[in-house]
Amino acid sequence: MDFISVKEAAEWMAMAVSVDGVFSDNEKWLLQRFADTFGLDFREIAARSYELSEETCKEVIQLGRQYISGYTFEKFIVKSLCKPDGGEPLFSLVRWRGDKSVDGIFAEDDKKPDLTLRCALTRSDVEFYIECKYRQSWNSVPSFGKAQLLRYAEFSRSEKKIVLIACGFGGSPEKPANIAIAPIGDYLNRRESIECINTNKIDLQKYVFNIIWNRYNHLNLSQF
Repeated sequence: MDFISVKEAAEWMAMAVSVDGVFSDNEKWLLQRFADTFGLDFREIAARSYELSEETCKEVIQLGRQYISGYTFEKFIVKSLCKPDGGEPLFSLVRWRGDKSVDGIFAEDDKKPDLTLRCALTRSDVEFYIECKYRQSWNSVPSFGKAQLLRYAEFSRSEKKIVLIACGFGGSPEKPANIAIAPIGDYLNRRESIECINTNKIDLQKYVFNIIWNRYNHLNLSQF
């Protein structure tokens, strides 16, 4: 069996927590525990993590900070729905699109919503889509383009699949203070009726499950 030194393990830890370009409080806590356990200097490991995080940010700078915050918010949605605190998950992750491009060239698959998930209902499994957006406030939500919403609405009709928009705002992308999740049609036509909910006061998994259940059972698929 091969062994690595504690110094090498510390480098791996620094790389692991910096991979998304965001050095979060939870990651700092993890590094502190690692340093305390092996008698290392937390400040040295943290400095290395910051250094690596800066390198990661430079790699995605052409996509801007919004890309980083968007990706972080997507992780929040995936963990909330597919790895909830306590109990069995109601959803499984089928596909997670990367939105990579060069000179404005995107893969056709990346023009679809960010996440494809599967939900087990009474008689069958249902696949649906979630497009994730993070904004600082609800008033800035319309800043994502109507053209994109119309494209997703057309995709929903042609594929006969439910498409939801999950918009987090306030707090931080990794833990938004509030969230609004609704079908694509509500964002296009009935934005004033969309419910804004406190993430600390709801079970997000059950909330989304009820949306899927109601639309699958009570609406025609062409209206998704």
